[in-house]
Amino acid sequence: MPILLFIGLWAIPFAILLKDFLRFEDLSIVLDAKFLKILWFTLYQAAGSTAIAFGIALLPAYYLYRKRNALSALLESAVFIPFFLPPVSTVIAFSLLFSANGLFARLGLQLPILYTVWAILIAHAFYNSPIFVKYIGTALRAIPPALEETAISEGAGRFARFWWIEGPLVFPAIAKAFFLSFTYSFMSFAVVLNLGGLRFTTLEVAIANALRGQFDFSRALVYAIAQFVCLFILNALLTLVPDTSTGSPTLTLSRTRPSPITTIGSFLYAAFEYGLVLIGLLGFCYDFWNRTFSFEPIARLFSPEFNRRFPVVRSLFNSFAVASVAAIGSVTAAFLFGKAREKWAQRVIMPTLGVSSAFLAMSLLYLHILFGLPFFPLLTAGYFLSTLAVAYAFMRPMVRNFPANLVESAKIDGASRFRIFRSIEWPLLFPVFAAVFFQVFAIVFGEFTLPYTMQIRDYFPLASVVNYAMNAQRYYREGAAFSALNIGIVFFLFLVSNAIIQKRRLT
Repeated sequence: MPILLFIGLWAIPFAILLKDFLRFEDLSIVLDAKFLKILWFTLYQAAGSTAIAFGIALLPAYYLYRKRNALSALLESAVFIPFFLPPVSTVIAFSLLFSANGLFARLGLQLPILYTVWAILIAHAFYNSPIFVKYIGTALRAIPPALEETAISEGAGRFARFWWIEGPLVFPAIAKAFFLSFTYSFMSFAVVLNLGGLRFTTLEVAIANALRGQFDFSRALVYAIAQFVCLFILNALLTLVPDTSTGSPTLTLSRTRPSPITTIGSFLYAAFEYGLVLIGLLGFCYDFWNRTFSFEPIARLFSPEFNRRFPVVRSLFNSFAVASVAAIGSVTAAFLFGKAREKWAQRVIMPTLGVSSAFLAMSLLYLHILFGLPFFPLLTAGYFLSTLAVAYAFMRPMVRNFPANLVESAKIDGASRFRIFRSIEWPLLFPVFAAVFFQVFAIVFGEFTLPYTMQIRDYFPLASVVNYAMNAQRYYREGAAFSALNIGIVFFLFLVSNAIIQKRRLT
């Protein structure tokens, strides 16, 4: 029953749009040279971004496997960067670094990266490489040390151990990370729109342009269907990859120490990831254009005059409310679906990663126009639908590996489902609930595509679109300060949630 409700929530708004706007003759668009050019660039930049992300993640992942120290802790925590750093904040950080008046230009380094395909590839690699580091590092640590020790005693070299032992056992983790990285790059909107410029258009950007600029719902529908089919095929291929289980991740490290190249590469990678975050945070009090420290922009954000032009306070309140409710819904549903023993939940939920956020936004807006539904429940439902797959991907392995004997014993003693959840599942799975809640909250708090495409800044402003509007109207200092504030808010919540998780584990 819950899965039918989930399918209905997706199907109803899309069915209404299909009925009212799809022109079947427009299906021939997929044969046009323009469409094929957009599709080719979408595939090209997603594949290139994923390849770069994978390449720069290899050394840090191996370092994470072979060493436990402050650097490895930083590398492991970097997986949260894609979730707590809003896309608009990343765009602003890139501008502060690479623009004509940016930090590198001030230092005499001319790096013409903005508005090129390299800006898109580097930004996507920044976002997605921590996923590879986390998945590969965790899979390597789950390999029983006895396997490596046996291989070493038999005289196997480093390459032979990788080819015959580590590679096959880690491949499923690489495949899952590849799917997530490729999907995020394939459907990227804010990065392509702001860092790539007008020359580069992906399917997601084309959908938004068809909806916002041309009001051509039929063309947008064809683009959205084509995008979904591409990612549905990729997800179907992923299900063919067998789950290779070697046990739970262990703190036992490899006997061989990381090479100097691995250590240096890992340090440079950490500097790349956390350096961009630091640049974004510095916008809170540092004026990159005049090279002075000042708290004036952050103070101006909360002045009544400025809020009449840019509703900063309202946007923060709205973002907190929508993100909290959507995160609670996603975590709850992910837990319930994660308990399903069959693969039907995965086959239904994971393909929703391929549904266009821009098209989902226009479906929600159309429901508002037809039925007068308020923006708060519409946005909450939209974010619930778009984040459930992410919450499910993180939570399913933990829920599936939950000790079944504890639940069965409680059932034999006559405990109800609610009693079992309250007394057994909730206490033991609390760190998982808290971690996934934070991740979904951060995604929703910084999400840009839905409110931008729905054009609701004047009706129900969210922090991401208000921040974008400041930059678009050349309020660069205030935009940098608000971006830093958004990063700081989510990062603070991450620290609080992490402290709660650690405390709960110790008790």
